[in-house]
Amino acid sequence: MTRLLALRAEWKAAGRNINVNAFFIKALIVALKDYPVFHAKLDEANECIRLEQDFHFGMATETPDGLMVPVIRHAD
Repeated sequence: MTRLLALRAEWKAAGRNINVNAFFIKALIVALKDYPVFHAKLDEANECIRLEQDFHFGMATETPDGLMVPVIRHAD
């Protein structure tokens, strides 16, 4: 995390302000591609486990109007 924050500070100084969440989402997608069993759904009707191919990511966010969950579709 220390190296990541240092890289982010360098980019910010160069005018490229990137949120830490972007790095988290990227790392999550890489991990899910390496371990697809963690990106699966149980299909009880067909009695099987389905490995998902699309990577959609939602992050709960507090707003003045209440909790919202924006979704980044095809995050990979």
